[in-house]
Amino acid sequence: MDIKEILLSGGSISFSYKEKPKEWVGTAKIYSFSGGWGLKPHISVEVGTVDLAPRGKKDYDYNQIDEAVSTFKSLVFRKKNLCHKMHESMIELYNSGETDLDLDDEKDLKKVRKLQKEKQNDKN
Repeated sequence: MDIKEILLSGGSISFSYKEKPKEWVGTAKIYSFSGGWGLKPHISVEVGTVDLAPRGKKDYDYNQIDEAVSTFKSLVFRKKNLCHKMHESMIELYNSGETDLDLDDEKDLKKVRKLQKEKQNDKN
């Protein structure tokens, strides 16, 4: 099942999102709204970034679902999102024996960020 199928089934998808190292981790999400309360059905993309419409949210008509999915993916799966590839990097380090990672520890954070950057360069 891909993102489009999930949305058409009434589902939603969210990912961790963060642009600045010292800020809290936020959530980027895409979800469908089937209408009601005087509102028409739409797909919403929310990412706490100025790259999107005001306040980080943009609604798309259902006939624009491909554009909504494309926008979501381009914002979430990019190097500017510091969380992109971070989870994958932490799991890989854990599986290789790094079982006590603490991202508040500068040394551990550098280790994770190094692997994360390698992964981003390999796949972007």
